[in-house]
Amino acid sequence: MSALEGRTEMPRNQGHFRFDPFRKSRRERLARAFRDFRLRAAIVTSNAPDESALMNTLAGLDPATGTAVSLRPGNRDMIVLTRHMTKRLRHLIGPGVATPIIRISLIAALACWAGTLTAAADNLYRAQAIVTGQGEANRIIGFAACLEDVLIKVSGALKLAGDPRLDVYKSRSADFVSGYSYHDQMSGTPKRDEQGTRDRPYDLVVDFEDKKIDDILKSLGLKPWLSRRPVLAVFVGMEQGSRQYIATSDAKQSDLQRDSLLAAALKWGMTIVLPDVAALAKANINAAELLTTPPRRLASLAAEQGGEVVLVGRLKWDDSELGWATEWRMDRHGRTHRWQLRRVTFDEAFRRGIGGAAQILSGDGDPG
Repeated sequence: MSALEGRTEMPRNQGHFRFDPFRKSRRERLARAFRDFRLRAAIVTSNAPDESALMNTLAGLDPATGTAVSLRPGNRDMIVLTRHMTKRLRHLIGPGVATPIIRISLIAALACWAGTLTAAADNLYRAQAIVTGQGEANRIIGFAACLEDVLIKVSGALKLAGDPRLDVYKSRSADFVSGYSYHDQMSGTPKRDEQGTRDRPYDLVVDFEDKKIDDILKSLGLKPWLSRRPVLAVFVGMEQGSRQYIATSDAKQSDLQRDSLLAAALKWGMTIVLPDVAALAKANINAAELLTTPPRRLASLAAEQGGEVVLVGRLKWDDSELGWATEWRMDRHGRTHRWQLRRVTFDEAFRRGIGGAAQILSGDGDPG
């Protein structure tokens, strides 16, 4: 199986419940929110004047006007904080207590992760994998996975995924590592096994030596894509039965897709912007007609959001295949590029969409 072929989520109790690809258990949603703290959807500032303004900002609204805040990275005074965590915190302990806790969290987060999104292009030689425990055997497996990701991220060549030529380098991936660290995904959760850490999931963050990665790419007939990367304006239509919508920067129904798109962008070293609901309404753009919307209209809206290149996608759920049928389109230098895939999760679809755009922009050919 190709490294790019996604796994579909299998239904449980199929005889009693209709499978819903959007459905997540509460435990899974919470675990995901905490695990990907740095990637979550609401853009937050640390200088809201009062509790109401702070909570509006955390919810993705401008404190002064109450309008949606664009998911446009570029201000190092901003950090990424999950909207889900904010809402749960306020509900569980009350707004009066939540505010000082959130402010403390903001200070800590700013110290550790300020500029996470804007630093994406500055950390091209860093990748991350999920491993079990901190043992050497699983660490080596994680190094190999990260090496492939970094080679794709640095070059922009998504076509390297699953390339057998990488096997020789992955077998000695530790030779290219300059440093690594772990982040416990279950931090704060009591240890359940006798060893304490053996069966716990960790984010393994790996830094690679620039020159060694560049040398590998050279041996593969590729080169690092180190020039400034344009900002992608991503327009994605989601369709499941009669339910259709465009993934936006501010609508609640887009929470999962927005998170996934941001994660895909960071994985491949790209910066993205999403449209907001008001902008789509003003431009009279909807999910049903997204793929037939004239490119010039989308480009105009993208420019207002800070986007420089437009990427358009459509994901349609297929009950028979238990996966998403996906098509992508990007216009570049007078040419329209199209690529498709089927039977994948939307996470994989977004990785393929943004990765395909990166491959075109880097000059490494069509992703189809």
